[in-house]
Order: sequence, then C-alpha cells, then structure tokens
Amino acid sequence: MGDFNVLRWTNERSTTCLDFTAMEMFNNFIDEAALLDAPIVNKPWGVARRDSNSILLPSRQNRLRTWLEARVTKDAASVEEAAFYIHLRHLGSKLRHQVGQILPKDHFPSLKSCQNIISRRTARPEQRVHSVRALTRREMPTSALLGSIGGALGSSKGPFGPSAQRKVVAVALYHAKSKQRSTRVEQQVDQSEWRLDRGSDVATESFNPAALYNDTTIHLSSLCHPFIEPEIKHAVMSLSNDKSSGPDGVPNEFYKLNWELVKGDLLAVFNSLFEGTLNLDSSNHARIVLIAKEDHPTSLAAFRPISIISYIPKLISKVLANRLAAFMPMLIANSQTGFIKGRLIAENFTVARELVTTLNNQLEPAFLLKLDFRKAFDSVSWPFLFAILTQRGFPQLFISWIKLLFYTATSSIAINDLIGPSFSHKRGLRQGDPLSPFLYLLAADVLTRMLHAASLSVPHSICQKLTEPFILLQYADDTLLFSTAKGTSVHVLRQVLNTFSGASEIQINLSKSSLVPFNLSEQMLHAINPALQVQSHKLPLTYLGLPLTLNRPDKVAYQGILDKLQCRLAGWKSSLLSRAVRVTLASSVLSSIPIFFMSVFKLPAWVVKATDRIRRNFIWGSATANHRAIHLLSWDRICLPKSHGGFGLINLKLQNIALLLKWWWRLHNNPQSLLSDLARRLYSKRDPAVPPIAWNSTGSFFWRDLFSIRIYFQLSSTSIVGSGANTSFWYSNWGGSCLSFCGHSEFPLTRRFISLKQALPICHQLLPGPLTFQQQSLMEVAANFFLNEQPDSLSWKWTPHGQFTASSAYFWLISAGKTRFPLKFLWKLKLPPSIKFFLLLLAHGRILTQDQLLKRNIQVTQGCLLCHQITCETAAHLFFDCPFSTQLWLSLGVTAAPALQFSDLPLIERLLILFNSVDKQSRTITIIATTLWAIWLERNNRTFRHKSRPLDAIHQWIICEATLFIKHC
Repeated sequence: MGDFNVLRWTNERSTTCLDFTAMEMFNNFIDEAALLDAPIVNKPWGVARRDSNSILLPSRQNRLRTWLEARVTKDAASVEEAAFYIHLRHLGSKLRHQVGQILPKDHFPSLKSCQNIISRRTARPEQRVHSVRALTRREMPTSALLGSIGGALGSSKGPFGPSAQRKVVAVALYHAKSKQRSTRVEQQVDQSEWRLDRGSDVATESFNPAALYNDTTIHLSSLCHPFIEPEIKHAVMSLSNDKSSGPDGVPNEFYKLNWELVKGDLLAVFNSLFEGTLNLDSSNHARIVLIAKEDHPTSLAAFRPISIISYIPKLISKVLANRLAAFMPMLIANSQTGFIKGRLIAENFTVARELVTTLNNQLEPAFLLKLDFRKAFDSVSWPFLFAILTQRGFPQLFISWIKLLFYTATSSIAINDLIGPSFSHKRGLRQGDPLSPFLYLLAADVLTRMLHAASLSVPHSICQKLTEPFILLQYADDTLLFSTAKGTSVHVLRQVLNTFSGASEIQINLSKSSLVPFNLSEQMLHAINPALQVQSHKLPLTYLGLPLTLNRPDKVAYQGILDKLQCRLAGWKSSLLSRAVRVTLASSVLSSIPIFFMSVFKLPAWVVKATDRIRRNFIWGSATANHRAIHLLSWDRICLPKSHGGFGLINLKLQNIALLLKWWWRLHNNPQSLLSDLARRLYSKRDPAVPPIAWNSTGSFFWRDLFSIRIYFQLSSTSIVGSGANTSFWYSNWGGSCLSFCGHSEFPLTRRFISLKQALPICHQLLPGPLTFQQQSLMEVAANFFLNEQPDSLSWKWTPHGQFTASSAYFWLISAGKTRFPLKFLWKLKLPPSIKFFLLLLAHGRILTQDQLLKRNIQVTQGCLLCHQITCETAAHLFFDCPFSTQLWLSLGVTAAPALQFSDLPLIERLLILFNSVDKQSRTITIIATTLWAIWLERNNRTFRHKSRPLDAIHQWIICEATLFIKHC
C-alpha cells in the first residue's frame, strides 16, 4: 500500500506527455496481483493520491494469497518451504478484505523500519515475528497492515520454522478480524443501490432497480389470478413423457392417462397454493444427476448437473412458467434470444457476424468481448432476483409462490444407485425446473439495462453508423459484448461488469472469456487487457457452436459438419440395418446435423456434395474392392417428398435456400427484431420506410447471399397494399409480378428506392419508351390501383394463413414442376417400413429382378424360379404374369391381379389398378401389399437359399402377417 504516483489511463491527465512504459508496468502489476479499483465517491478513477480516500482492493484473493500462489509455484527453495507456503495459503483464504485510507508516503517510518527487519534474509524467524508484533501496536489500518505483511514476506526467502508460521498467520488473522471503521468489500454492493463509476464524470451516479426499470406500462396482475382446471390440464399435457420421474417415482404419463381420476386432487393443490396454505416441505425434493458433457469425463467440471424434480413442484413451476411466458417478450430486451417464443438463436449469431464485419471495416477503435459466466444458473442471488421482481411490478402473491418453491426445496446427489444426504439451497436456480430459464433471463436482463444506463454518459459511439457505445447479445448465458475503445468506455464497462457480478453473484469466468480487437494499436490493446483481465484473441471465434469470422468460413469450419456425420455413422452398423431403417436414420439424424449451419450460411457446393455422398453411401452401401454398391434410385428421386414418389430426404441445397428465406420474411414482418434494426441502419441509405427488399445489396457476405436468393422471396410473397408507403415500386410483388422481372433495368438510380405511393402518380414517366407486354399489363394495373390509409403488409403464397414457414418454402422449391405420385397412399398403409420401402422400389421398377441386374452388367442365370417358363425374369412377370403368382392371388380372393395378366400396361399402372380395386381402409389392401412382399421373399428364398414353400403355406403366412400388421402397425 502507499501513494501510487503512476497513471493507469490516458484520460487521467489532460496533457499528452505520458509515460506509457510506466503505465504498462503499473497495469501489469495490478493484473498479476488480481487487484481492482474500489468505487470512489467524487473521484473518476481509483489511483491513490495524498488526498485520496480509496485503496486498490484484491478481487476474491488478497495480495498475500496471490504472493503465496507465486511462492508455491515458482520461488519455493525446498519442499519444506513449499509446504509452509501452502499452509499459509490455506489459512490466508479466511482473511476478509477491508477498505481503509491509503497511507501517505513516509507517514509511517516505523513501517519502513519493520519491513527492513522482516524482509532481511539473515533475520531469524523470531525477529520477523517480533517485528510483525510491533506493527500491531501502531495506529494503522488493517488493510495497510496486511499489505505490509504481504510485501515484507514477499521479499524474503528461506525456510521458516513451524512456530514462526503459526505466529505470523495468527497476527494476520487477528488484525483481519478486528473491528475497524472501514467498510467491507461485500457491503459495497447493496440490494437497493449500486454505485457505478462513470469514468468521465466527476460525480458518481447511483443506480437502483427503480432507475433501471422505470417502465410501468406492463401490467402483470393476471399472473396471480385463481387457477382453473383447463390451465392445469394444459400444463399436465405439455410435460414430456420421456422425462425421468422424480424422487416420488411417478412419471408424467401417469397423470396424463389418469387425468379424470387425479384432476380433483391437483386442483385442490393449486387452490391451497393460491390461498397460501400449501406445504411443500415433504414433496419439494430433487435428485441431482450428473450428465457427462464429453465421452470420457475425468473431472466434475466435465459433468452437467440436472435436477430431477418431484411431480407436484414441477407441475407448479410449469403452470407459473406458462403464465410468465406470455409476458417475457415484453419484459426482456431484444438482445436476449434464449427461451422466448418468436426469437431465434440464429439471429444472435447473424447480428454478431454483421457487427464483426462492420467494426472491422470502420476506422473506429472497438473490441468484442465474449463473456463466459461461471455456473450462471447455479449462482443467481435470491435476494437480488426478488428485488428485481418486486421492482418490475410482479405481484407479491406471485413472488411468494416462487419463494415457496425456492425456500422449501431440498436436493440430494444421485450417482448410479447411491443417493446422498439431502441439503437445502441458498442461491441458484434448478436446472430442469420449467420456471428456471425465465427467472434467469430476468436476472440477466439487469446487465442489459445497466449497460444502457451507463452508455448515456459515454459520448462515443461504437462506429459511425451505430450510435451506441455498447451492444450486448445474449442467448441465455452465452454473451457477446461489443464496445467502443475510445475515451472512458473501457473503464465504464469494467465497472458495470463488476457491479453486475457483485450484485447478482454471477461471476465472470475470465479464463474462458476472450477479447477480439478491431482497429486497436498495440499500445491501446496493452492498456485494455489488464483493465478487463481478459486475454485477446483473433478471429475466427466460436459462438453458439458456429464460427464467427470476417469472411466466409474456411474449409476447416465446414469440415466440422462432415466430422459430425462420420461420428454418427461410427456408432451404427449399417450392414445390420435394413435399407428402410437406414433411410429413416439418414432422414431424421444425418440430415438434421447441418440444419443450424444452413440457417446462417450458404453452403458451398463441395460441402453439399460431400454430405450427400455420406448419406447416399450409408443408405446403399459404399463400393469396396470385393463389393459393388448398387444404388437402386437416383439421389434426386430419393430427395423428393413422399407425395411425389421419393423417400422424403432433405435436398440440402434447396433446404439451405428455404432456411435463408426466413431472414427476408423477418426483415419485412418483424421490424423490431435485432437483425431488422441493425440492417436498417447499415443498408437502408434512403427512406427508412422503403422495404428491405429494395435496400442496398452490397455489404457483408451474408447480406450478399441473401440478395442472391431474393428472387425466390419475390416469387413467393405478395404485397397487400394499403398506403403503399412500405411497398417497393420496382421490387415488391404488388401487381401479380415484379417490375424488376420485366427486363427493364434501365430505370434511373435516383428512383431505385421509390415506393409505390410515390410512384403511382408518375409511373408512366418512370418507364419511358415502348413497353413490353408485361410492362404494359402492370401499367394498366397501376392505373386502376387505389391506395388507402391502412399499413402495407406481406402475405406468403404457400401457406393458407399467409405466414412464412421454412417447410412450405422447401416444399415449393422441391416440388415445383414435379407431378404427384399416384401411389402416395402406400406410406399410410399399416405396414412395416421395410415393406413400404419395397413397394416404392417396385412402383418405380427398381427391384433387382434379372432384367435389372443385366442392365447393370451383372451376369445371372436367367429364368423364373417360380414357374420355370420364361428366359428372363421381370417384375411384371414375377407379380402378375407368373402362373404361380396368379394361383396365389386367386387363393386369396384378389381377382384384380389375375385380370392384369399379360397386360401391356406399365407396371406402375398395374399396381394402381390393383390397389384401387379395393377400399383403402379395408383389410384387403393390407393383404395385397403383404402378398407382393411374400412373392418377393419366396423368389429370394429359391434364388439364394434354394428353399421353397408350398402355395398353402405361403397363403397361411400372408393371412397371419397381414393380421399382425393391421393390429400393431
């Protein structure tokens, strides 16, 4: 401790004559000692001067313990000395940090003399202890005393005796626990008032929940209405069946199946809750199960704790969560996209990528801070949370229900079959509780409000196009913070983070946090890193599982998709799976892996081909030296919808377009979203009323990718014109088509952003010269167009309700120009997937009969093994023309099949006549499908196993199997 006559920040001195070397050394010292500035009243910074009323305080570790850490790892001369330092470190962790006055230099000469004795290498331990005792008789602040002991011991080396160890530590502990007139660090952050040093302001402004949340327009009285039966039933039915039962052992499915039996008891529970007489002491118990985050966990940090809660508390939480969910979009800022209906996780990443590109292209100094909160859900302070709920206008009755769930909760840890003892909770939120995500968002929203309040005192903006100094993006606890590096913004940001962390008890994990600079010099970066105590990194950065880059992701980033596909395949034995099962796995598992990536990136062609190759080889098998893989259907046909004769696998290229089209829809129909607000400021250079479809097409690679698929959005959307102010004359589909499709690209650039409202009176001037037929038609529409005062809106063509869905966009793209499959009803039959797969191949004429094998240059012995009459086996002969098959059809009473014998119709038309001869809901149609399957099995048995069955046995087998299919499929 002492008078630090060194500057930390450039704004602490008005002149430009600064010693940057000394500043860097001072900041490095503060960083290495884990120190931070205590909030100072009426002072813009925490540098100690002769008239200062502050000191530098350690953050969670005092200087003595920091010094001991260094001694243990670096400077211990022997094993005995290292053991002593470890012992001191253990006891030193009990010290309480206190605030006192900074010692003016040379005002305590006895301190300097005692330090000389303590730090002398030749001094005996008894002399050191005697000198330390002498310090206790001086009128000296405890913080200065501890700093002196740490500094004195820090300059000494050599082994100490056990008695000296105990005496030195005893002196430190005694004075650390003594009553002083100072204030504890833990008391600096009060529940009702937070102090934030504004850096550039001379006065320190106090923030409290009332200042952060002064909005009174949200009425939350409906949260504490009496509970009704439909509300409880909805909560019961919405709980998933695949969740583990709690300590009570009753699964969710029990209450669903026996609702009529238990609804009276459940309603009585909620009535007791409303009246305040419910006691949850015996039932509000949970078992904490550790879920491994990785394949081979080696430490507790590799596990995720999940609480398996008893049913009644879980149901109460679900009902309260359902009530709260309707208000969350109004309570939580748009920068938070987690757990709120209508907000997208992909939007956070998209906005972050646009900001990264913008900041990199601007000349303004800025940086990106990726924050990792240590055990965020487990660390939320309950008093802090309840103070926020009270200030935001939550009814006290609703808060009392949450308190009941919190204060009566107990948990025990379950490891395999061992259940540990129960313990109560003091803070944090249960992971697995339906209400926990919403409560965490309410706590995390405080950081957004504090940054907004702090930004009012920072006169600098993050860049020329964006006026705010701080931009926060959050998905639950995954946080990105963009900040300007000018002026006092770094100091203000640090104080905000420290204040939020101290108030909410959500600690920032500095080791997992990172800083990415933009347009920062080495000198500025060296000043920022110690201030924020975060290491700097370079892009790319992983955010929400995606690569955050300046340019398009490189091949390594895309290789991660292929690696995930291969990892999935490694756990499956495809040779032991039927092709129908492989198709199901490829459709539901493999095709879903790149979906999130495709939501924000336009995949390169090589990635699509590589992914298709993996899926295709998994279904049909890959060729080897001794095995030739036969692909029975083309990949394009496999990717067709089932209604069009395919297997319904995703066409990645078209699915990528469909997923990206949702951004066009959000830009138009959700103007308050994060992306809409940012894109409007970055790319709308003219009238902000002009729709996004007419904005500037030059920008980031993501923005250019969006404009490359703009034509699909124009073809799929229709403008419902009201006033015409938000409808583009050139690019919106307002008259059945777009003028930009009509081949007229010579319109003046000054009229590019013109709206329909502005263009209608002068539309004939905008298209001079001879008009094409389409242009003339649109001009006739424009001449008879009438505007009104209603706002313009947009309608999606491919859904009945006019709202965009990615599935409707994909179905339009994949089925455009394709005819529907006449046998699409096969997918609805009560049959196993393997038989449906076979019937579809049969309808396409792709089963491996002898004629198909010969087309693939595979030599086989020709002839029908069922009738031994023809020279080459075909599918038409096998199922209709063969006498053996005809007798089987007649024995089953299916007269339509023999009637098709020796017909010239194509195979698919024969099958259509066969299935249409009976009712689709009757038992006979299942018998027909099973008979086709039985004929194929008999043919294969005679071909490969050289075994045959009589006609009566096959007949009996068909009846039995069809009965089982109808009953169980």
